[in-house]
Amino acid sequence: MSATPQDFRTVTGGCFVAPLGRAVIGGLLAATFATLFVLPSIFALFQSRATTSSASLDPADPESAHFRTAPVAAH
Repeated sequence: MSATPQDFRTVTGGCFVAPLGRAVIGGLLAATFATLFVLPSIFALFQSRATTSSASLDPADPESAHFRTAPVAAH
């Protein structure tokens, strides 16, 4: 919000720094919009393609793709 006076030319020499004020305010608004709307949308697209299977690497976990049954002991 400190760039707002620069944008409205209320400070001395405001005609020279007004473009800088507009660029700062525009950049902050664009970054906020991207953070709140664009990035979550992209994340949701990638998450919808993700698998829902177990990510476990434990061979003792029956839900794991690496599950191995215990070997049968020889008599």
